Parts: sequence; structure tokens; C-alpha cells
Amino acid sequence: MKFEEILITKYSTQFAQGLFSLKDNNDGLGVVIDLWNIPDVPRPTHEEVMAMEPEVQAQFALDNAKDTVSKLIKSLLDTTAQVKGYDNALSIASYVTSSVAQWGNEARAFVTWRDAVFNYAITLLQQVEGGAPMPSIEEFLANMPQIAWPQ
Repeated sequence: MKFEEILITKYSTQFAQGLFSLKDNNDGLGVVIDLWNIPDVPRPTHEEVMAMEPEVQAQFALDNAKDTVSKLIKSLLDTTAQVKGYDNALSIASYVTSSVAQWGNEARAFVTWRDAVFNYAITLLQQVEGGAPMPSIEEFLANMPQIAWPQ
């Protein structure tokens, strides 16, 4: 990774808040820290920034995995709702208090399953952040809770 990618990834919130900025002097030496105003974090040297790369690479991989899983779950929720004829996850969930028994039962089953899916994903993420190996998408899907539609 490049110097600026490491800093912007490592301190993304602080970068977005304008607490530091980078500048390229176009002198062939690359990007330098122009402004550093992050409380309680001393301005790092180039060597210190480059030493952050393994940690940042791991964070970058985790962030990409979160994004992939988030999109996967959204798609899975929507397609599961569509199996029963609803437009999407939000649509089926809106029927939780329906006076039509079938729709209310389907919605409650869906919401219960949706919560289990998110709890599963959050627990898995916490384990990965704690040092557990990141599962493949196939492993993630294989262990995901399955919906139990009412009869």
C-alpha cells in the first residue's frame, strides 16, 4: 500500500473530520503529511506509517469482507421475501401486525429469521476481529440460519 492509503485507512474518521491532510509537492518524493491535528496521537514518521501496513491491510480486508457480507445479506433478505411474493425485506416486515393471519405469520417468521441472520453475522464479525480466521463466503452461507416458514 502507498503512504497515503495507509494513513487514510488507519485514521479514516480523523481524515474525514479534517484533523489531518496530505500534500504532494510534485517533487518526486511522494505525498507528505501537510497537517496533523489528531489529539493524543503524535505525528508519525514515514517509517512508522509504513510499519502500519500489515495492520492496515488486515483492516482493509476486514472492511471489504464487511461490505461484501452486507451486500450479500441484503440480497438474501430481499430474495427470501420475494419467494413468498413480497417486493423485498422491508415489504414483508411491514406485515408483522397484519390482520390476515397468513401474512402476519410469514412476516413474523421472516423477522425472526432476519434477526438470527444479523446476530449470526455480528457474532462472526466479533470472532474475526478477535483473531479467528475469516470464513469463505461458502462457509459463511453454509452456517447461516435457515428460515422456517409457517405452514
